[in-house]
Amino acid sequence: GPDGKSFGATRLSSIYKNLDTSELILFYPGGGFGLPLVASPGQYENVHEGQFSPDGRKFYYTLKPPNPNGKPLFQDANHILHVIMQRDMSSGESEQLIGGFGGATTPQVSPDSKQVAFVRRVKTKTVLFVYDLESGEQKPVYDGLDRDMQAEWIPQGSFYPQFGWFPDGRHIAIWGKGKLLKVDTQTATTTDIPFSANADLRVTDVARFPFELAPEEFTVRAIQHLAVAPGKQSIVFSALGYLWQKALPDGKPKRLSDATALEFEPVYAADGKSLAWVQWDDETGSALMLASANGKKPKQLISSPAVIRQPAFSPDGRFIVYQVEEGSKCMGGIRKGMGTYVVPLSGGAPRYITDAGLHPRFSP
Repeated sequence: GPDGKSFGATRLSSIYKNLDTSELILFYPGGGFGLPLVASPGQYENVHEGQFSPDGRKFYYTLKPPNPNGKPLFQDANHILHVIMQRDMSSGESEQLIGGFGGATTPQVSPDSKQVAFVRRVKTKTVLFVYDLESGEQKPVYDGLDRDMQAEWIPQGSFYPQFGWFPDGRHIAIWGKGKLLKVDTQTATTTDIPFSANADLRVTDVARFPFELAPEEFTVRAIQHLAVAPGKQSIVFSALGYLWQKALPDGKPKRLSDATALEFEPVYAADGKSLAWVQWDDETGSALMLASANGKKPKQLISSPAVIRQPAFSPDGRFIVYQVEEGSKCMGGIRKGMGTYVVPLSGGAPRYITDAGLHPRFSP
């Protein structure tokens, strides 16, 4: 604090479920557990970077405000991820002082307690701003800072390395581009602050091993979705995102098709003459493919913007049953017909069966 008899600090919880919450505590040199200064606002929200004003009347801190849907928002720092709060030390009331798109973090109060310097994301840049407490004016004074840490959701205590005002209340010392900079807040100009440091370093030789980044051939260490032909004369499996066919017992695997889309989950028909699999393309979604047992003449049976999974032939070879997974933010397909379906190989629309179940299969 300004009186030099206390200090504020952020306290995190050691409980995993509370990893993304924190509180600001006032400590005194005599020790003890500390006095609550700003209570933890709740799950998915946290408080950090507390700063007293030099006159001792206000306390400033960074808050991650609640998201309207109650879930954490940390994907895009150009949104309103963080705001700067102002707490009146006499009344104990807190109010939002600075917010808006690009957020506001790391408040530093001027020596006369009339201005607050802070950091904001502006598109691809991290920018130093100054806020005038009397007029409410915000002005950018330097846009060459290194990237802030707003997009990191785990509480790290500081969204930008700490900086400070010069005693003249006009200049700010801050780190950026690997240097210490002196920023003139009136002219928005900067000069380097030269410095030297003594360092005692031990330099050792690095162990280096040759490694060919793009070999002509290499051994695949993992395969998945193994399908064995009914007569056990061949197998088909997925590796490196594509389907490969290998004649048993010692044939050389070769690509089943020349598709550019990713291929998964092959399955043979009961007579061994046909093969079906799932195809995925990030732009168009998934497709259920059908071809002869050697992969010739592939054709698309159905397609979906959602994820198609786990096809299986009927014993008579007339139908294929498959699943459409529930849509997700990562893979898309939200509200696109989750469930289990049957499609005739002779043509026609798929028929919905049920929502439930994994690995659908026909009975004998």
